[in-house]
Order: sequence, then C-alpha cells, then structure tokens
Amino acid sequence: MLTHQPGDAQPSNFCVSQAVMAIAKLGGFLARKGDGDPRPTVLWRGWTVLQNATLLGSRLFPQICE
Repeated sequence: MLTHQPGDAQPSNFCVSQAVMAIAKLGGFLARKGDGDPRPTVLWRGWTVLQNATLLGSRLFPQICE
C-alpha cells in the first residue's frame, strides 16, 4: 500500500467533480460541450481501468507499494 511521506507532494485543489471527470475520461467519456454529465456505465469502465492500472503498478514496482 502506498504511504504518504512528508514532503512528497504539494497540496492540490483537486475537487470531487474533477476526480469524477478524470475517472470518466478513463472510461471513454469525451467531455464535449453538449455531452452532459458522465453516466454510471462510463464511470464503472473508468474505475475498472484505474484499478487495473493500480494493480499493474503495484506488481511492477512492489518496492514502492510496501
């Protein structure tokens, strides 16, 4: 599991709506002007992509994820 180390990163102003939009984009949401809000299916696809990427990263770099 990743742990926070003091001095690792600067605090960010990443709000929930930006996180949801980033996950939706991983699921294929294009975020065009007239698209509206992302639907549950595209969020689920994006969440799955994020989980798979996290699992791959933890297997490729186990020393970082201890």
